Amino acid sequence: PAQWKEQSFVLEHWQWLGIFAIILAGIVLDKLVSLLLSVFVRIWRTRFAKGSFREISDSILRPFGLMAMAFAWWAGLNMLGLPAEVLVILLVSVKFLACLSTVWGAYRLVDLIAAFLKDAAAKTSSKLDDALVPLVTKTMKVFVTVMGIVFIADNLDIDVTSLLAGLGLGGLAFALAAKDVAANLFGSVTVLLDQTFHVGDWVIVGDVEGSVEHIGFRSTRIRTFYDSQVSVPNSTLITASVDNMGKRSYRRLSCKLSIAYDTPPDRI
Repeated sequence: PAQWKEQSFVLEHWQWLGIFAIILAGIVLDKLVSLLLSVFVRIWRTRFAKGSFREISDSILRPFGLMAMAFAWWAGLNMLGLPAEVLVILLVSVKFLACLSTVWGAYRLVDLIAAFLKDAAAKTSSKLDDALVPLVTKTMKVFVTVMGIVFIADNLDIDVTSLLAGLGLGGLAFALAAKDVAANLFGSVTVLLDQTFHVGDWVIVGDVEGSVEHIGFRSTRIRTFYDSQVSVPNSTLITASVDNMGKRSYRRLSCKLSIAYDTPPDRI
């Protein structure tokens, strides 16, 4: 109708209505795809999954819903015959959503790899790989996050070279600010390579005594015998004296009995 072809705020009325309909359709498609994938993951996890895969979240495939929404928006917006300057702005938003969902999908893929590595480590007798799995998982997530930021910036036509150059100029300040982080990282590597203790060992570090629950990048978490959790910075473990009770081959029991000197031998 002619009244729908009247122009207001750069676009015609029917184009505004089309944008609204496309946005609504993309949201509905996102919710529908996410729901179907969530049901699929729940059925697969309860019927077919084993080991650590039973602990994955139902929403682990959630990024595919955003991908479907981004594709619906991209296809719909190109059908409206929008002016070039308006279409560029809208497609940049769609491209950002698509890149974000891709990075999120890679992040969730790391969770699946972590579940596989956890099951593989549980089948071995060594405790070193049990401690390495969380560190490897966190390293992969940090790598995905950094590469994801670069990937999104590159797809949004941001000059990644100048960004990396700026990071290089600020590298010295960052290194000075992150010296404690680096010390904790080297401390965790030292603990793993030297095998000072493993997860589950009973240790005494300074005035902290308890069972090791987690060895991370920054700190080691120890569950004390009064059920509190103490985080010990890994940098202190390089020079600290660690008494590992879990390495004992036997336990000494010192039992002292007091008896009177006139006790008969058969009574003793």
